[in-house]
Amino acid sequence: MPTQLTKTIIQIFRYLTGTLFIISGLIKLNDPVGTEIKMEEYFGVFAQDIHPAFENLVPAAMAFGVIMCVLEVVLGVALLLQWRMRQTTTTLLGLILFFTFLTFYSAYFNKVTDCGCFGDAIKLTPWHSFSKDIVLTIMIGALFLHRKYLDPSVSEKNGRIIVGTSTLLSIGLAWFAINHLPPIDFRKYAVGADIKARVSLPADEYEVMHKMKNLKTGQDELVTTNQYMERWEDTLTWKYLEQAGSKLSKAGDPNRIADFKIYNGDQDYTDSVLNGNWVFLTVTHAAKSDKPSFVGLNNLLTEAGKVGLKTAVITADGYDTFEPFRHEMQLAVPVLTADEKVIKTIMRSNPGVWMVSNGKVVGKWHYHHIPTLSTVQGLIPKGN
Repeated sequence: MPTQLTKTIIQIFRYLTGTLFIISGLIKLNDPVGTEIKMEEYFGVFAQDIHPAFENLVPAAMAFGVIMCVLEVVLGVALLLQWRMRQTTTTLLGLILFFTFLTFYSAYFNKVTDCGCFGDAIKLTPWHSFSKDIVLTIMIGALFLHRKYLDPSVSEKNGRIIVGTSTLLSIGLAWFAINHLPPIDFRKYAVGADIKARVSLPADEYEVMHKMKNLKTGQDELVTTNQYMERWEDTLTWKYLEQAGSKLSKAGDPNRIADFKIYNGDQDYTDSVLNGNWVFLTVTHAAKSDKPSFVGLNNLLTEAGKVGLKTAVITADGYDTFEPFRHEMQLAVPVLTADEKVIKTIMRSNPGVWMVSNGKVVGKWHYHHIPTLSTVQGLIPKGN
């Protein structure tokens, strides 16, 4: 029989674990496309490092991600209710061991630099994510061992109702986010974001490192370029071995957008799209886009162009891929290109409408909700 102190600790573990799982699951269900992207990244890495069969899981990344996130929420709710603790703690233990493997793999092999544990809301380094999962494994392990002492706080019937309702609401949140864009946009391209200002924020600064041998002690040392310049003439003490990479000397602003680059052919067109009033049609890949929606989208672009708004398509496809599609969809607007990851970060819909006024994001729409021209015009700030 556990002592009172042990019981108190177990209850603290229960509240912390349940709450954390619910928060983590809801954040990711708010943006299932983001979770899908992360799962595709993991499957791609495993296909290269473990077995090519993992590539076959890529088409199921969305379903896998949604099931996993719904399970997080449901298990968190069940844990807070102390409902069916044998099944709940066993499933939690299996899930956290799976997560711990993923975060360890990411950290140790430096393969996936952001585990996506909390979507885009909270960014964790791989080692921080792994450390977090180790703590959770300890807490869940303790809950598993003491599960028989955790009596349900609700009846079996009420537990089924609450857990079942949580499941349906979680699935509903995922469905809404997939078909209408995430209810809360945690990304750096959210409505209201000033891209122009964020692009110009200070970047990380790195310093070149060098390896030198101290001939008197026999020890190898890593030194900066300045330290190397001070020592290189002292050949009786120091021997230069090799350049040894670089290290972060000054952290930049975490709000900086470093990868936003838009091209018009081979020309860097970034400055141009950050000036003036633009209505962009974002198409990650034409082959995976919703073709029926292009009728309404094309009408919007045509109307916007007639009233003096700048219009263009931004795609990750190459010219040979997109040009036939452009003719098929009768898109009579300039075609710009950007990195696939940038477009997916900007827009969780393929295609989607993205409106930028002098570098500031003023509107984003899923292809299920194509805006009217009056809506678009109403978002232009006065004086622009």
